[in-house]
Amino acid sequence: MKNKNRNERLNKISDALFGAPEELSNADAAEDLEVAGVDREELCARMYERLCAEAKEYRLNGKQVPPLLRKALEDLRKRAGPPRTSEEMNNRADSKISKLLEAVRVPLSQATVGRGLAFSVSCRNKTDQPATDQQIIERLEKRLTKEMEEEKDNRD
Repeated sequence: MKNKNRNERLNKISDALFGAPEELSNADAAEDLEVAGVDREELCARMYERLCAEAKEYRLNGKQVPPLLRKALEDLRKRAGPPRTSEEMNNRADSKISKLLEAVRVPLSQATVGRGLAFSVSCRNKTDQPATDQQIIERLEKRLTKEMEEEKDNRD
């Protein structure tokens, strides 16, 4: 009985500090984990391994895995477990590539803040370059500058 009262008290304190679990959105939870320095992918993988071990115990004892545990395993398997289909593998690869590109974009966009954009002049200043190539380079540079400024304005 003492543990039950203690758990209820801890739950009330937790709800007062962070809000009830029903009120917490996925975005808020992800932000809280990021602020705490917790890698969501690693957390999912560790939880999946723990739940697999728990389910294994049920199976070894000849019991059925409880429905909620089975559901949790299936949900986490999609994120952390081995992919079952090539489509699932492709989706994971796309997701990881998107996260990698976003991680690269952030430092690049922060590096250009406060400074003007600068493009390498190594190709532009070649003397044996036809005038049409020079015009193409200048046109592409202007277009790229415009797109980067628009993207910066959209972020702000």
